[in-house]
Amino acid sequence: MSPRPGALKRLLPPAGAQVARGLQTCLPGARRSWGATGGTDGAPYCYEVFLKHLTLSVQAGMAGVPASVAEIGPGDSIGIGLAALLAGADRYAGLDVVPYSLAAHNRRILDELAGYFSERRPNPPWGWPRYDHLLDARSFPSRILRDESLARSLAPARLDRIRAALEGGASEPIRIEYHCPWASAAAIEPETVDWLYSHSVMEHVDGIEAAYSAMSRWLRPGGFVSHQIDLRSHELFPEWNGHWGVSRLTWRLIRGRRAYLINRLPYSAHARAIRRFFEVRLELLLEEEGGLPAGRLRAPFDRLDDRERRTSGYFVVAVKR
Repeated sequence: MSPRPGALKRLLPPAGAQVARGLQTCLPGARRSWGATGGTDGAPYCYEVFLKHLTLSVQAGMAGVPASVAEIGPGDSIGIGLAALLAGADRYAGLDVVPYSLAAHNRRILDELAGYFSERRPNPPWGWPRYDHLLDARSFPSRILRDESLARSLAPARLDRIRAALEGGASEPIRIEYHCPWASAAAIEPETVDWLYSHSVMEHVDGIEAAYSAMSRWLRPGGFVSHQIDLRSHELFPEWNGHWGVSRLTWRLIRGRRAYLINRLPYSAHARAIRRFFEVRLELLLEEEGGLPAGRLRAPFDRLDDRERRTSGYFVVAVKR
């Protein structure tokens, strides 16, 4: 007989409720993945995230919109990839572990994004990191997305090819691929991608060394990666760093048999893994006050230095050597 959640709360405060949820995923027929991921089910979010990664990657040395792009963890839609196609890319590959992306979302988001690019919709940055200095007076990256290039990428015939590719038809040179579940580096042919990005995804990947190695395999020499990584507890705990305050055993119970959760890795673990395969061109850290004090962190997080204990976000742009 399984212990009731209330009993677990008393046994393991304040993680008891999370342990109970984790144990429930071990029951027959239990749901082992989260519901909707949020964010990419809306065109404004996809537009903002794409422009953020594009402008910061160009600042770090990428030459405009590459021909071939790939995304780790698209989520509820492939909207960020559709933004890349509308901006001039010819090929998009999305890789996910759970098939969230819905065709209805994608068709609607494509039409909305096409309107945004056509009108050069202002995009004042929200959240972190800021990139206002890379936008024009209209809050649009006109130095990257020039009128003449957008006229070509948004031409009616090209939009028809993007729509056909989205429906699964042949529309060369436009190609849309969606790999789910993504299980190995064989998902994409080696050295066929110019730019690979992820947004609030790599904190969910269990084997980051293998993942960054696969990205290196897919990228052409000189290809770019950009990642925004959220190092917080994702509301599993009241404190932003509460996931660093439970033991390894308690965390295994919280994880249960879910397809993914968060990997709890701090900034330095990602930085080391990325540098094994790439040359870092831009690195931004978000430092946050509050949360659990150093004395309440559990191993191995009790050995983090002061700066890393405060680091709740990491944005990195790197290039394949």
